[in-house]
Amino acid sequence: MGSPHVRHLRQSLTLTGFNTSTFQSVSENIGAVHDLFGRFIGKDSLQALTCIGGFGEYVSIDMSNRYFTPRREETLGATEIPFSTDVDPHGFLGKAAGSGLFHSDENVVHYYERVFKDNDEDYR
Repeated sequence: MGSPHVRHLRQSLTLTGFNTSTFQSVSENIGAVHDLFGRFIGKDSLQALTCIGGFGEYVSIDMSNRYFTPRREETLGATEIPFSTDVDPHGFLGKAAGSGLFHSDENVVHYYERVFKDNDEDYR
């Protein structure tokens, strides 16, 4: 079985809009949606909102995803997939999972890059 620390190993991202009005509105709306769900299903049934944080003096949205799924969830339809070499080039994460954890499609994070076209103005 993987170590308890490995079970909670995450990749994370903190996003901030540096106090722009659009980003401020987005972060407030996330809180409003959370409150709306809390009214309908009960605040005791809803996990605390922890994604709104701070980056220095700025409001931030914090996101994370675990690298592993507990092996017992494999029976719930989760399928084991290998780490890509971009994420685990030396195989350390794959070895760290042990027999109690695995990497599934739910643990995959996709990365996107803004690429400019030849005219340096348009992008895809």
